Amino acid sequence: AHDRRCIFGNVDDDAVRLSEPGELVARWWNAIPSKFQDVETDSFVIMPNHIHGVLWIIDQRDWREDINVAGTTLPRIMQWFKTMSANEFLRAAKRAQRQGGPLWQRSYWDRVIRNDQSLHDIRRYIDDNPRKWAEDEENPANRSRPNQPSRRP
Repeated sequence: AHDRRCIFGNVDDDAVRLSEPGELVARWWNAIPSKFQDVETDSFVIMPNHIHGVLWIIDQRDWREDINVAGTTLPRIMQWFKTMSANEFLRAAKRAQRQGGPLWQRSYWDRVIRNDQSLHDIRRYIDDNPRKWAEDEENPANRSRPNQPSRRP
């Protein structure tokens, strides 16, 4: 979330309770495979001020005669996801006559999953994230200095 604001919900009894912005983010994440036919979603969690998710981009390149037909890219997916969710966030704020402001930070953190063990570890990390919110570096209550930025973009 922009400026690491805790606007997507809160963690209660080791579970995330989504706010209205959190629910709209979930809807747009779940819409990714409908928009991008060559993409599947996997483990996913919305935290109060950030999200974690695994996407599978199914390789549909055509190598006939050495011609590479470019498929879906992660930047294209993330641009669409962030744009669609931010636009809905702003429309909802306008309807409720409240200030919307930016929903997302400018960048995102990504990682290529190279093997089954890494996939297993990442899925476990995502599943455990709400339970570990109290210790999470993204939790504003855990920052040693006020307004200290996270180490991740």
